[in-house]
Parts: sequence; C-alpha cells; structure tokens
Amino acid sequence: MALQRLLELLLHCIPLMRAAKATLAARGAHRVLNVVVTLLQAHHPLSHW
Repeated sequence: MALQRLLELLLHCIPLMRAAKATLAARGAHRVLNVVVTLLQAHHPLSHW
C-alpha cells in the first residue's frame, strides 16, 4: 500500500521534474546567450547590437 502511494507520488513528480529541467535548461541557454552577446559587444562594439 505504501509502495503504491510512493510510486504514484513518483509518477506525479516526473512531469514536474521534467518541466523544471526544461525551465532550467531554457534559463541556462538564455544566460549563455546573454554572456555571448555581452562578449561580442565588448570585442566588437556594433551599433545594431
């Protein structure tokens, strides 16, 4: 009985964990992109950036 509830809880947590991972990945990519743009600005000051 307790094992079944634990499995149910785990099944509920998996989509949440996936969503959290996706969110973190998106944030990480956004951060990396910001850093790259900042570095490009520092090395190549362009007006359209």
